[in-house]
Amino acid sequence: MNMIKRFCALLCVCSVVFLCCGKEEASAPNLPPDTIIVSGPEPGSSQSYVVTLAWRGTDPDGEVVAFDIGWSDGVDSTAYLDSSFTWETTQATIDTFELLADSCCSDGSRYHGYTFFVRAIDNNGAQDPTPALLSFTATTSPPRSRIVFPAVQAGQRDVFVSSCVTIKWEAFDPDGEVVAYRYARKLYYDWPEAEPPPDWDTRWSGWISATQVTIHLESLGEDNPWSFYVQAKDNAGAVETSFVDARNHIRIFVDPTKDNLPSIRICCYEGPSGSASGQPIACRSTSGDTTLMDIPVGVAIGDTLHFGVEFAPGHYATKVTHLQFQLNDPDIPVSWLDASEEHNWTYPRGSVFVVTQPVINTIYVWVKDDYCESGSTRRAHIKIEGIAK
Repeated sequence: MNMIKRFCALLCVCSVVFLCCGKEEASAPNLPPDTIIVSGPEPGSSQSYVVTLAWRGTDPDGEVVAFDIGWSDGVDSTAYLDSSFTWETTQATIDTFELLADSCCSDGSRYHGYTFFVRAIDNNGAQDPTPALLSFTATTSPPRSRIVFPAVQAGQRDVFVSSCVTIKWEAFDPDGEVVAYRYARKLYYDWPEAEPPPDWDTRWSGWISATQVTIHLESLGEDNPWSFYVQAKDNAGAVETSFVDARNHIRIFVDPTKDNLPSIRICCYEGPSGSASGQPIACRSTSGDTTLMDIPVGVAIGDTLHFGVEFAPGHYATKVTHLQFQLNDPDIPVSWLDASEEHNWTYPRGSVFVVTQPVINTIYVWVKDDYCESGSTRRAHIKIEGIAK
């Protein structure tokens, strides 16, 4: 009987030990994964702003199912501990990144330092508590812009233009693409004298994609011309900071003799508008002797007439955009007709102009071209006097 009791007691002890051991094994903590960067720039090196990085992870008691990756500016091995640090989850183990290589730092360099972080995540959601990291500098070559119009003679920097000028430019980037431009204009001797405005100065425009601008410049004398500067920015954020005369800097002198005015020729025809014009009765033009505009053309009372116009833009414009006829009203029109529609080139449109009295009527015509921002306007007129038959 004693033997049986001893056996049962021993069996109970073993059972307790077995159960305790089993319970301890089932509650063993999950071990976090580990991460390494297997390829990329040499630590601390300067590399192109386009970099390829590869990484992998291992897990001692499970498997790696994903990775968190993140970036910080400069060299800071603990940046990932900051609450504002941003992680991005991926299942990739290699990727190519296009980074900014702009001026990030207090030393004013055009290069941008980075630290890349990556941490593995296992099948239980555990993250590597000590992410792998790699610090390096992204570099790029800044773009170069060039003003192509107005053309500047070799070795010169000065151009002489009308008060409104269209300036055109282009740019080249040796290791990327140009994505934006901005321009500045200042009087050459204004602060900073003979230098472009500082980066923060409001005399710089905002960044734009256009490669030209039309501006109106006030003539302030021959001794203080306008300076015009162009900057280009590339896809890596690099901005050119070098300004070279006749390349991305020109001096503009406003020449008051180079005014822009459209030309106009207005003619009087027999018959209603829209009918066969035939030979004009008389014409008046802004070219030649403009005093003829004030000499009336005699026509018989009761005659039916219409008026047609020919025009051309001023020398510094490309096309006439609007026109308007007015009867006995010399003031600039309130409304305009579209000059691209030929049926607007005659007056009256779709009706008749009949001379009914022995009085003088004046037909005014205004045209506007696309010079500068608001266009350049000009007026011509022809006087018609009714004469009894």
